[in-house]
Order: sequence, then C-alpha cells, then structure tokens
Amino acid sequence: MEQRRLAMGVALVGVLGLVAVPAAIVVHRRLQLNKVLADVDDLRRAELHHRDTFGDFVAADPAPRPPYAVDATSVPWRSNEGFTRLGWRPLYPEVHATYRVTLTAKGFVASAACDLDGDGERARVEATESSAATWLTRGVR
Repeated sequence: MEQRRLAMGVALVGVLGLVAVPAAIVVHRRLQLNKVLADVDDLRRAELHHRDTFGDFVAADPAPRPPYAVDATSVPWRSNEGFTRLGWRPLYPEVHATYRVTLTAKGFVASAACDLDGDGERARVEATESSAATWLTRGVR
C-alpha cells in the first residue's frame, strides 16, 4: 500500500514537471522578448530627445555584437560610438539582443534582433521616428 502511494506521488510529480517546466520556459522567453521591445522603445525615445536637443539623429552600428552572432546566450552590454553619443544603453547590463540605429531619408530606424530559443530564427523589432517599437518577427516557438 505504501509503495503504491509513493509510486502515485512520483507519477504525479512527473506529470506536473512535464507541464510546468515547458510553461516556465515559455514565460521566461516572453519576458525576454518584452525586455527587447521595451529597450527599442527606449532607444526610440533617446533618438527623439537627441533630435529635440541637438537637431539631429544619431546612427549606431550593431552592439554589443553583430546580428549574425546573436544566439540564445546573453552577453554584457558594450556600447559603441553611436550609442555613447546618444547616451543610450539597455535597461539591463546583460542582453540577448543586438541593437542598431540606421538613419533614413525619413529619420531613423531603431532595431533589435535576438534568438532566445537558439534555433537560428531571429526575432526582430523596429521603431521609427513616427512609430513605437513593434515586432516584425517573433522567432520564438
């Protein structure tokens, strides 16, 4: 009788683990995606503030790593000349994404790319002078 209860308890814990662990992974990835979206929105605000203060937008090369190097690991934020001039950095010191600002005839495009699940499919988000950050692709299953 005692062994049967123990076996049922172990089975129940196993089933809960099969459900809870994948759900926790999905929630964690969504939180990471939301951080990237918030960072790009903040980057957009920094560009608009810079224009209002100094009269121009600032281009920034990809940082902290090139877009092709993005994978599921986080890396420390390392600024470059463009982001330093803009006075912008991500909310957290460790980032999963790479960030960039490209100047266009209409203003700028602030963007980020990340690959949180490591499958090679990058999630991409963009913001412009006239539009808040939006997802182009989510890249997460």
